[in-house]
Amino acid sequence: MKINDRSICTTIVKKDFCDFHIGHVNKITDYSIEDHLKVGYEKLNFFQEKGFRILVLSKKSKMNLENYMVPKDIRIDVLKSLPNRKDVIQIDEQNCIKYVKTDTTLSVITCFRKCDDEFYTDPNDVQIHTHFFTVDLLAGGVLCDQQNTYNKEMITDQKVLVEKFYSKFLVLVTYLELTDVTFQIVDSPSSKSYRKQWYETINKSRFNVIQVNSNWNVEKINLNTFGVRGHYRLQGCGTGRKEYRFVWVNPYEKGLIHRLPQKELV
Repeated sequence: MKINDRSICTTIVKKDFCDFHIGHVNKITDYSIEDHLKVGYEKLNFFQEKGFRILVLSKKSKMNLENYMVPKDIRIDVLKSLPNRKDVIQIDEQNCIKYVKTDTTLSVITCFRKCDDEFYTDPNDVQIHTHFFTVDLLAGGVLCDQQNTYNKEMITDQKVLVEKFYSKFLVLVTYLELTDVTFQIVDSPSSKSYRKQWYETINKSRFNVIQVNSNWNVEKINLNTFGVRGHYRLQGCGTGRKEYRFVWVNPYEKGLIHRLPQKELV
């Protein structure tokens, strides 16, 4: 995948993009309605955030996601257990997700380009469409930027939110946090640490990006001693292990490993 300053993942972290949405929120938010006020406040905070990682999925990672299944209901306990992050994740040329997770709030925008217009021949020139939703991890309320309130009693509306937006976010984050992936920094050509190397992701932007590689079904992996950071794992539990919960695994050291392909191990 080629990344440049007009790519969707780099565009949505630029100041011009964020300032446009901040001005748009201030213009259209109806502050006389409490839910509108809450959504507007969360969106303003969201677009003022800085310091995002920019992740780009490799072809193998994207293929793995197509068959990756997770529970699609909104479970506050699961979202609370996710590590705090500020990430931008580019799935393909037209789809990207940007999110901020804190101890109290999860805010997400799904971004996409519509390339079905006959007047647009260059995907980088197409307008970026966004959808914003936020989850209050303390009170449990879920709001989106179309001024609708979603909760456990409004099943029909919640299904729309889950199927179109939330499930895409949950699949991505669960894949990144709970599966065996490696992160490869692809420096910007303008970076002082830039070295010309071969990567599947070609970075021509002014931002450093991180290529996400899957270790699934590779021929062999040789690993020397290294430290494994603390992380969350999706652990089966209950009768027949039909229920799942996130458990914390403390940091530990791994020794020399000669690992067989994961497909063969399974």
